[in-house]
Amino acid sequence: QPLGGIIVLSVFVGSNPVDLVLQYTARVGYPAFPPAWAVGFHLCRWGYNTTGEMRAVADAMIDQGVPFDTQWNDIDYMHEHEDFTVGPTFPGLKEHVDRLHRAGKRYVMMMDPGIHANYSEAYKPLQTGLDQDVFVRNETGEVLVGNVWPGDTVFPDFLHPN
Repeated sequence: QPLGGIIVLSVFVGSNPVDLVLQYTARVGYPAFPPAWAVGFHLCRWGYNTTGEMRAVADAMIDQGVPFDTQWNDIDYMHEHEDFTVGPTFPGLKEHVDRLHRAGKRYVMMMDPGIHANYSEAYKPLQTGLDQDVFVRNETGEVLVGNVWPGDTVFPDFLHPN
């Protein structure tokens, strides 16, 4: 179903692909160039059980001369897979990250876009999202609940004005 509006149509004519790309980029601009570390060597895996294990893997890479620019954590660092938490087997995580930074390396902490539907007052991300009414709703208007790593999970509506 058409919604109306004005269509802006551009036609690029050239004798080869390079001409077309030059015309296109003159019209829309050039893409941002990613930082070097983002396209560098990444050390990423599921299954780090402790901060000490993460540190040992990073140290072994450095000691063996294996290059890496960034160490990642999958969601196993979380307490019960709840976003914005750190589990009890990851004490000293901040110190490890600070150590990576001092060595000129980066750290990326994965997060899932789902919030555990743990209806205790102790889990503030859920309570805050409910208070601000920012979760996806189903066809009956109730908060949509799915099942992901932590169990019952609700999902932020990233297009919601709040």
